[in-house]
Amino acid sequence: ASSERICLAWMYLGNPSTEMIRPSYSVGRASEYTRDLVVDLSPEAMQGPGRRSLAKNEPVLVQVDSDSSFGIWREKAIRYGFQEGLTLPIGDPDQPFRGMIVIFVDTPDYFEQIGMEPFIAFAQLATVALDQARLKISLEAMASIDPLTNLLNRRAFQEVINREYAYAARSAKPFSMLLFDLDRFKMLNDNYGHDIGDKILLGISDTAKNTLRTTDWLSRWGGEEFLAILPDTDE
Repeated sequence: ASSERICLAWMYLGNPSTEMIRPSYSVGRASEYTRDLVVDLSPEAMQGPGRRSLAKNEPVLVQVDSDSSFGIWREKAIRYGFQEGLTLPIGDPDQPFRGMIVIFVDTPDYFEQIGMEPFIAFAQLATVALDQARLKISLEAMASIDPLTNLLNRRAFQEVINREYAYAARSAKPFSMLLFDLDRFKMLNDNYGHDIGDKILLGISDTAKNTLRTTDWLSRWGGEEFLAILPDTDE
């Protein structure tokens, strides 16, 4: 919408080091160009502007009809009238989840004439947005996961209880709850130290996870208490 000369903008989000790049979102009159677009891990694609931009974490500008690194996409791009392409990396390069924004225009020297600064600023805003989303996910995980055992904590498990109860009421299927704790755990901590106590808790949680079914839920309900929900299970 910012310029009639921009015929396509597309964005990718994912882990580019382990997967093929496919557009996550595209906009513009030439959006159909991205329908079957894949930037794989072949040697030719690795030399392309997208992979180079991610590897160097800097913008890459290409002339569609002459840049040798754009060869495998050139024929299709010319059919859509692309003259220049600008690739902008987004996201922290030290994080696996990141991405890029690619903009194609139908005018030669478009980015040289108006400058790349507005587009770079937009990519920087996208990077900030990704960082904020990553922090939010991290904080949510910290709020719901017990840091020692990696099990759901009491707060998060209460939501699971509510959900399973509602499902059981709708489906008329039973579920069971299993509560167990460790006897004389305080004495163990007092005599052998909290490091040993932590190892015992980890061992118990691992044993419980290996014993229960994959469809069951397990939480650390309290200090040495564990609570499990067994869906579709009667007494």
